[in-house]
Amino acid sequence: MAKRSIHLSICRCLKCNGPVVTAWFGVRETEIQREIKVGSCPALCLSCHDLRDEPTDSDFVRSFPPVEWD
Repeated sequence: MAKRSIHLSICRCLKCNGPVVTAWFGVRETEIQREIKVGSCPALCLSCHDLRDEPTDSDFVRSFPPVEWD
C-alpha cells in the first residue's frame, strides 16, 4: 500500500519579514522505495499574503519532518 506524506518548511518573506509556508506532497509505494514528489503548493506569506511559485531564498529556513497523510 502506498504511503502519502506532506512536507512543510518555513522561511522569511522578503517583503515584510513574515513567515512564508511552503508544502509539497510525496508518495512512497514501498518502505525501501524513494519518495516521489507528487505535487506542491505555492509559497504563501502568512503576514502580507504574498503568493509565490517558488519559496524565497533566505538564510532562515526551517523544515519539519514529513507527516503521513491519508
